[in-house]
Amino acid sequence: MNPNSLPLRQHPKLAVILWSILLLILGGSCTTDVESGERRPSSPSVSPAPFDLSLTEIPVEQALEYFQDPVSQEKLSGIESITQSGWKYVHVISKFGPLGGSLTSGVYVVLKPGQTLSGYILLISTLNYPHNFMLLPTLDYRPIQITPDGSLRPFPRLRLEPGVWRAFRFSLTSPLPEGLHTLIITLIIEPDHFFALNPNPALFDPAENEAMGFRNDTIEFGLLTWVTSRFPQTVLDWPPQARSIPPDQTVLLTEAVLLKEKPAPGAPELFLNKDTARAGETITYYAKFGMGGKGVAKEEIPVRVLIFWDETLTQVDDLSVPTQWAAERKPIPLRISVPTNLTEGEHTLTVVAYPYPYYLRWWKDGREWHPNAGAFSLPMARLPVTIESPP
Repeated sequence: MNPNSLPLRQHPKLAVILWSILLLILGGSCTTDVESGERRPSSPSVSPAPFDLSLTEIPVEQALEYFQDPVSQEKLSGIESITQSGWKYVHVISKFGPLGGSLTSGVYVVLKPGQTLSGYILLISTLNYPHNFMLLPTLDYRPIQITPDGSLRPFPRLRLEPGVWRAFRFSLTSPLPEGLHTLIITLIIEPDHFFALNPNPALFDPAENEAMGFRNDTIEFGLLTWVTSRFPQTVLDWPPQARSIPPDQTVLLTEAVLLKEKPAPGAPELFLNKDTARAGETITYYAKFGMGGKGVAKEEIPVRVLIFWDETLTQVDDLSVPTQWAAERKPIPLRISVPTNLTEGEHTLTVVAYPYPYYLRWWKDGREWHPNAGAFSLPMARLPVTIESPP
């Protein structure tokens, strides 16, 4: 057994599937060739987005005033129903729109030029234990800093207690330029806890066991924003980038995991919980994607992968994942470069996948445009890497 790995416990990812269904009903840089791992120049930037996101906690009662519409009430009722059935999850409910204007819900918003995006977010944890979460915000797949309490922080922490609702008001600090934009806030559970090597899951502390089960789950706020002077009347009015793949040619990715090595046929997969490396080297890991539902779409799955060292974005990879590989959960080589400026000692590697960048995931109650594409982001790994001295 690899000493830097844990047995990967099977997790069904039903949270992603059920929540995606509920949401749809209601509401530097390189490109990697998956066969060879060869890298080609690409356009994504690793520099931070030139915006800040204001995030202010407010009383839940104050926020609930904006969630009295039928759609929001149906979402809240659905959460109550699945919670009573024993379902455990962290639910994210949102309303958004132009600052000072009417608010809506769903997965997209259209703004006029000069309007500033704003809204409200409810976080509802139905997990068994309290947990800390890291907020990883990106705008156009570049990190954006959050001002949660008047101070600027790249990845603030948040503690959620079971059954306790938290409410936040958010807004960008300035209007977005015309065009498509994607704002995503990914919540990563227990970001500062690194799981120890233990081949027997029964020996884990129950709270740690719960955290490990949700480490790669999608808990997020995701929003496609189109800033334009004319409101789209049909799906064909949207930019080609937002509808580049036919809805029936998309798939629901439910899993994205970073593996240390490609498992031998019939051998168990290994949970990557720590590693060692040297500054300046390139490590070949393996990215494994899994999909929900039956059937395999013809189109490949575009996935943008963001790689952070010590919470600084250092690498962006654009993958074209064959749907058959996702159906078979076949590992894909993913080369990660270790920055040359990392000092000896422990550093943190974070890897997050973003399927279908800038894609329109829903349109007009799903009657006109109802893709299978679900989550905006999929956490792949967060682990300590010890940087050793040169040989």
